[in-house]
Amino acid sequence: MNHVLRGAGATLQLFVYDANGDPANGPAGAMTADVKDSAGVAISGSPFTVTNPPATTGVYLVALPVSAAVLDTYDVTWHMADASLRYSQFEMVGGFLFSI
Repeated sequence: MNHVLRGAGATLQLFVYDANGDPANGPAGAMTADVKDSAGVAISGSPFTVTNPPATTGVYLVALPVSAAVLDTYDVTWHMADASLRYSQFEMVGGFLFSI
């Protein structure tokens, strides 16, 4: 599970792979991501627009606003262009004890 530092904002990432385990772009078209806390309440600004950085394959990004500052576990539902869904989670933390 990814950890996001409270009050710092963050960029959430989704990596997409094909059946062989190689990076692969998802279906072409607009994508969004819903971010909800553990109580199922969407954070301010959700759903967010998903971007695919130029010259990358299988990487999708969402900029998380600094306003998402409640310490909690969040569920992210990635809405792909073909109406399929992907899921991820992250945890909002107050600080890090150490870095690796």
